[in-house]
Order: sequence, then structure tokens, then C-alpha cells
Amino acid sequence: MDDAKIISLFFERSEQALAETERKYGKYGFSIARGLLFDDEDVKECVSDALHQLWNAIPPARPENLKLYFARVVRNLAINRRKAENRLKRGGGQTVLPLDEVSDIAANLRAPSDIVEETLLRELLNAFLSSLPARDRAIFVLRYFSFWDTARLASHFGLRENNVTQILSRTRKKLREYLEKEGYQV
Repeated sequence: MDDAKIISLFFERSEQALAETERKYGKYGFSIARGLLFDDEDVKECVSDALHQLWNAIPPARPENLKLYFARVVRNLAINRRKAENRLKRGGGQTVLPLDEVSDIAANLRAPSDIVEETLLRELLNAFLSSLPARDRAIFVLRYFSFWDTARLASHFGLRENNVTQILSRTRKKLREYLEKEGYQV
């Protein structure tokens, strides 16, 4: 079933919308949550909570891309759950979240005051990612969107972990320079 029909089902308040979303994007949601959470029960709860949030958000929201909308909800829930776990453990030997690695870049960006600013920033990020070699782009996206750790990235791309770390570091530096060139203070 296509996304437009699923969204129509949400607007009709048909519970089939949830079933279709889970059927179509459930595995994708699990892979996103699994990148952040270590417990399978937490992953299941996160995806279930994301479906519940979709039910409450649509309507009035009418996402242009249901897959990305669902992914964002899952990701945010997983990040919040991970932060809560880390607060409880106070570090407990856990690795640093990938977002912490780019927080100095993101923290200093001017907050988008309206949709135009947000759209411009999205376009700049997409243009930057498009300018990267395919492997570096994939490594960057898998690290900072799907939250793969450097060991998993190294294994997947047939690299040493140190090489992955260097690629990520160089790419963050390039992103900072690119955004500054485009007028963003980072």
C-alpha cells in the first residue's frame, strides 16, 4: 500500500493505518532503534510508541514522506530512552552518542526561526552530502542517522576502525567549513 493511502487511513481513523505502517516500515524502525538501544524489549517498545505517536499526530499532521516521518519519531524516542538510561547509569561505560560528536557544530547554528530557514539548512545539508564520495556519505549517514558504531561501520565497509574515525572526523570538519562558507556560524 502506498504512503498516500496509509495517510488517508490515518485521517479516517482506521486502525489499519497502524498495521500498514508497521508492515511497511516496522523493520526500518527496528533498525533505527536498535542502533541506539541495546535491549530488544526497549527496541520493540520504541517502535510501538512511535506508532502510537503517529496515531496521535496524524491528523492534523500530513507528512510528505511517511517513511522519514516515522523514522524521525522512532529516532527521537530512541534518543530520549537512551538519554534516560545514561542518566540512570551516569556513564556506566556506555559509548558516547554519535550526536555528541557533532554537537559542537549543531549547537552553534542559528535556530531556524521559520520554515524557510529550516528548508535552506536542509538543502545545504543535502548538497553537502551529495558532494561527498559515496562511501564517505554512507559512513556519515549511517553514523549520524542510524547510529552505527565505528566497529560496525568498519566491518561493513571493510576498513579499520581507525580509518572510519578519520573519515568521520574529516567529514565533520568539511561540514563545518561548508556551513561557515554558506553563512552559518558554527
